[in-house]
Amino acid sequence: MAKKRYPAIALIKLMEEAAEAKGYPPTKKGVTQYSKELDNNADKEAEFEDRYVYSRYLDYEKLMTENAFVSPRKDFFDFIAKEAGYEDLHQYLEEHHYEIREGKDIPDFRKLSTLRQQNPPAPQEWIDQYIVGARILPTFLGVLPLFITLFFVKADHKDTSYLLTFGLIICFGLVVGLAGWVAILGKWWEYKLFFSEGKPGFPTTYLMLFAWRSKFSTAEKQAYREKVTTYFGISFPLQAQETKNKTEAIQKLREAGMKVRNAVKTVVIRSALIRYGLLRNLVPASLLALFFAVVGFAYGLWQYNFLLMICMMGLSPFYLIYYVKHAKWVVLASEAYARYLINEFLSRSP
Repeated sequence: MAKKRYPAIALIKLMEEAAEAKGYPPTKKGVTQYSKELDNNADKEAEFEDRYVYSRYLDYEKLMTENAFVSPRKDFFDFIAKEAGYEDLHQYLEEHHYEIREGKDIPDFRKLSTLRQQNPPAPQEWIDQYIVGARILPTFLGVLPLFITLFFVKADHKDTSYLLTFGLIICFGLVVGLAGWVAILGKWWEYKLFFSEGKPGFPTTYLMLFAWRSKFSTAEKQAYREKVTTYFGISFPLQAQETKNKTEAIQKLREAGMKVRNAVKTVVIRSALIRYGLLRNLVPASLLALFFAVVGFAYGLWQYNFLLMICMMGLSPFYLIYYVKHAKWVVLASEAYARYLINEFLSRSP
């Protein structure tokens, strides 16, 4: 009969659950305390008096990032499962949808490279699309009222064609120079929207909280945690523990989101990221545009150029409305990006 193999991560979580059932935290420290209790209470002739639980925890913890399947003493883990409130190990595995394999006790390694190998080839670009779409474009929209004003200045001074050329050079220089400033302020707005006091973080964090109502089911949220643990070695608190205190889960999910973002790439994800970056950076760019619109309006008033004044008055409401209502659009774009990223990560084969 073939030897059965179990995922190391499942056994680790079982030991943490058993520790919690006995009043200890579901962490490495809690398992250590639980192990000492078992050791102290063990009969001298008992089978499990050698702190087996803690030594197995340390062994399996080293394999968590490699998705190892191991063949432990089933009778021992039947005992641990009963301590956690289950009939035996197999009932625990079945309830949590863990796989049982048969064969030699050889770890089944799922390395980070296998995740990255499923990324499409990096695009051959002479200029980065993200820089253009998420930084240059919103900055250009911010400087647009100045471009329009320069055309009217040229129309008012027909004998100074050099003025338009010089002005366009200045404007393009402003776009390139201000793009970095717009990106920095865009990050500040991102912090204000997602990370200020009382906020749960970026959508890759809060969409995966068990308590947060989102399009991801509880099973998908659990699968995400297990896959993150498999690839990146980040362990999460149990669902019951997360409900009582979300702080640790938020910290873990933030770290997970950054690692998944750096490892998983697709054209769709990149396009969603560019859209989000455009809308985020358009917030400071809209303030810039309002400033240049006031400058253009003042020039039109000075020169009695009513057409220029009408243009500036026509553009200003769009920038003002976006600045006032930007939170909704930026959040929607960020959540769309997060869903594409998480769905792609969940869909990747081992």
